[in-house]
Amino acid sequence: MESDEKRDFPRMSINCSMEYIERGSKQSELATALNISSTGILFESDRLLATGDLIEVKVPANLPISTLKAIVRVARVETGDAVTGFRIAGIIEQKLD
Repeated sequence: MESDEKRDFPRMSINCSMEYIERGSKQSELATALNISSTGILFESDRLLATGDLIEVKVPANLPISTLKAIVRVARVETGDAVTGFRIAGIIEQKLD
């Protein structure tokens, strides 16, 4: 089976709830994780983040993945619509226990 995927690490669609906290904040935000790879994550959030922001994410166990806790650097932010808010791509900088 061939794939058009050009990335070193393929993405896995997960479409599940997640939460994140901006570094220096104590308030967590809810979001929807769309896909994930070993080096990055794509999610939708109502809250605007800036490229370069560091956030701590937690994606609960959702077959076929186990719980992910990680420090993520925002790499790209796209404006969505009134329903989806913002689509945010992040690079996983460090996985946490």
